[in-house]
Amino acid sequence: EFFHYQGAGYLILFRIFEQIVPHTKSFNFMDIGCGKGRPVFVGESYGYENLTGIDLDEELIAIANTNLKSYSIKRKTSNIHFIHANALEHNYKNEPNVYFLFNPFNEEILKKVLERIQNSTNAETWFVYMKPKYSEVFAIDKLIPVHCCNKKIFPAVKKNFLQNQFPVLFVKVEKRCRFLRFEETEQAPDY
Repeated sequence: EFFHYQGAGYLILFRIFEQIVPHTKSFNFMDIGCGKGRPVFVGESYGYENLTGIDLDEELIAIANTNLKSYSIKRKTSNIHFIHANALEHNYKNEPNVYFLFNPFNEEILKKVLERIQNSTNAETWFVYMKPKYSEVFAIDKLIPVHCCNKKIFPAVKKNFLQNQFPVLFVKVEKRCRFLRFEETEQAPDY
């Protein structure tokens, strides 16, 4: 059901946050399947102030909390929390949020988590899905329209907020080139 721990690389996270922070800095940031907490710490360094990491693995949450004790908070107003929780049962807030997922679940669990989030909020919501193994889940029954974002199409993504649609940033890491490729497409990308 749930996938093994895999940490996101710093350079990739820097590129992601450079793309999304200018549009979502005032949002809450939540890493679902946070592991040791790296995206949460990088998110705080880029300006998010209310950050939460949730994970089902108690050992990884303990490591994340240990990392938090040694982490140097970048702003006094920042709040970082790591919670041992099941993403299927977590109470998601009806507030503007960026949800970060590094492929933490199988297709069935991912669909249920997304439905739970969608049913709990009317607020502006963004998803960052790294290594999008099940990206088609975001388009099932048109529950959440799919957008692959880059600098050129952020205005189009912002326009969709007016229609209560949730933008999704799919991040594919090109192994041989070690860079991110952001694409615009009408369909969920096939990767």
